[in-house]
Amino acid sequence: MVPLDRLLLESDSPYMYPNTRASHISASIKETLTDKSLSFLHRYCTFQRNEPCSLPVTIELIAAYYKTKPDEVALQTTFCAMKLLV
Repeated sequence: MVPLDRLLLESDSPYMYPNTRASHISASIKETLTDKSLSFLHRYCTFQRNEPCSLPVTIELIAAYYKTKPDEVALQTTFCAMKLLV
């Protein structure tokens, strides 16, 4: 896997929608998704496109695969984005 300090998240790829119901995602990964992020995804991402509203679920999915907290993923990927600006 890509180290977290080298990972950058973006929401500008419309066909990469985080399908949380996909059969290839294990049940243990799906269990880590919070109701809050899932409701946000289903309420605001109405066209099933990858948009900024899907970032909370995307961060939680990545955190589950890295076996870390979503806050850590959000912080590390924010630092990576800021490095691009410098």
